[in-house]
Amino acid sequence: DTAPEAWPFRRGDQLVIGAVGRMQTVKDPLNLVEAFLRLRELCPRAWPRLRLAMLGGGPLLEAARERLAQAGAADQAWLPGDRSDVASLLPQVDIFALPSQAEGISNTLLEAMACGCAPVATAVGGNPELIDPESNGPLVPSQDSGALAAALARLVNEPALRQRLADASLARVRAQFSLDGMIAAYGALYASARA
Repeated sequence: DTAPEAWPFRRGDQLVIGAVGRMQTVKDPLNLVEAFLRLRELCPRAWPRLRLAMLGGGPLLEAARERLAQAGAADQAWLPGDRSDVASLLPQVDIFALPSQAEGISNTLLEAMACGCAPVATAVGGNPELIDPESNGPLVPSQDSGALAAALARLVNEPALRQRLADASLARVRAQFSLDGMIAAYGALYASARA
């Protein structure tokens, strides 16, 4: 049994766009790969320091690796397959991308927000309950790598915005999805029901 491959990127020197999920059609990992590759044109000055980390195994893993290699970007990406240490890796991510075609309330999106990642997600399922475009991150149409790339490029090019969205996402998780937040919400609900 070999030890898991270590995180290959240097915090601060590189800007990491990360994703966690099964490499299957509904999670649309190839959409994120295409969006990442578009950043070469959208963010030419930042491109040399951009990195893509996609954690998760599945039937599209090899296709994603092959597309990155074909585009000459394999050395800027890390697709290690399934990981048991996702919680310790998420704090290394600057921008968390969720390119799903369908989604419930995504635990990985919540975890990324709680780790201080600026989120970008598709406007499907429960994602709009976690991300408010007015306050903590962009929502984009599913299966639209151009829109996803544009949202990612904005966060790459605007560090102050990226930090503001990361801070707002962390605050949102603490206020609405923590145990204390849940207890306060139930208390307010019970109080209003008795009134």
